[in-house]
Order: sequence, then C-alpha cells, then structure tokens
Amino acid sequence: MFKIHVYDSVDEVSQKAYDVISVLIKSGKPVTLGLATGSSPVGMYALLVKDHETNGTSYAKVTTFNLDEYVGLPKGHLQSYLTFMNENLFDFVDIDRHNIHMPSAHTDDLKADAIAYSKAVLAAHVDLQVLGVGSNGHIGFNEPGTPFDSITHVVALKDETRLDNARFFNDLSEVPEYAVSMGFTEIM
Repeated sequence: MFKIHVYDSVDEVSQKAYDVISVLIKSGKPVTLGLATGSSPVGMYALLVKDHETNGTSYAKVTTFNLDEYVGLPKGHLQSYLTFMNENLFDFVDIDRHNIHMPSAHTDDLKADAIAYSKAVLAAHVDLQVLGVGSNGHIGFNEPGTPFDSITHVVALKDETRLDNARFFNDLSEVPEYAVSMGFTEIM
C-alpha cells in the first residue's frame, strides 16, 4: 500500500526526500540508489552535499543508477545528465566513480547497451528510486503511452518535452531528439 504525502513547498519535499535517503546512506550498509535529474531533486541533492560536508556522511558504500541520458550530446556537454549529476552531487561527495552508472548514449549500438543497462539495474536491486514528473507526465523520459512493461530503451522525445528542456539550451534546435531511459520495469 502506498502513502501519499502532500507538502506545501519544494523545500519541504526536498527535506523529506533527503530525510528518507540519508537514513539509507547513514546505515553504513551498501545501498543502491536510482537517481533522477531535472529540477525536482536539486534541493535534495544540495541537502545531501551539505550533510556530507558538515557531518562527513560517507558515500563510499553507495552505488547509483541514473534514469536517463540524452542521445547525441558530446561527452562532457554542459547539458548532459552526467554533467548535471557531477555538478549537483557526485563531485561533492566521496562516491567511488566505479559505482556511478548512467545509460550509455555514446555507442554504436544503443539498443544493445540499453538492454545491458536494464539487466544491470535489475540485478542491482535498487533500494530507493528518486523520480520527478515532467509537465506532460513523463517519468524519466518515458513519454505518455510508454508500456508499463518497458525496459531501458531509446526514446524519441515528444515536442512538448523538448520545448520544456529548451530553456537549458541556446535554442530548440540544440535539444536532442532522442534519449535513453530506464523503463517502468526497472523503475518499479
């Protein structure tokens, strides 16, 4: 059974998400997190970084799997989701870089790599998955209509999603048309 909590502000949501995740991290046991990008988790990431800097909370036993990555951006691009994660969390905590996993968006066989990523996520048994919801209801880059039994796949981004993300680029023509995204099978 699910409990739904309603909060009055983004700061309250960020604090509650931090509270839940920090309990797992501070347990001292290995923990696997599914992570998201976008504006939803930024406040939570800031609280995690602050806790690490203030209290020395260690990420040495944390493994992460990110939801998605754009296809077509060069490695290190300012708008890649790996760059986002580096700038908001990874560069500021003591996580082992070998424990950071992103969908591959720089290969000749995106489909095969997506299947391999799916298998890796499912084998990892994610302890907690962080999500945000896009303006058209997309989760990860699973656009409306994505089957609930989907696994990691290459997604043709809807115009609405690309328009929403254009604010991070110079103009709409720079926004990638495709992404690799975990499917609902891995998310659940």
